[in-house]
Amino acid sequence: MSQKKTISNYFWQNRKWMLQHYNELAGQYADKWITAIGGKVIASGNSIKEVEKIAKKTLGKKHIPVMFMEKGVHIYGNLA
Repeated sequence: MSQKKTISNYFWQNRKWMLQHYNELAGQYADKWITAIGGKVIASGNSIKEVEKIAKKTLGKKHIPVMFMEKGVHIYGNLA
C-alpha cells in the first residue's frame, strides 16, 4: 500500500505570497535562497540546505516553501 503525501495549505499560501512578491524579493535577496512565512522572510542564504535547516529549526515544520531569487541572467552548463 502506498501512502499519499499531502502538502498543507500553509505551504501553498506562503509559496503563493513569494511568487506574488518575487520582483521585490529578488531585489532585496538577489541570487539567494529564501523562505517566507506569513509575508515575512525568515531565512535567506547561498544554499538551499542552509535555508531549509534554519527554517525547519525555526518553524518545526517538514514542508517549507523555499525559492531562489534569481536576479539577472545566469548561464549554467559545462564549459569544458
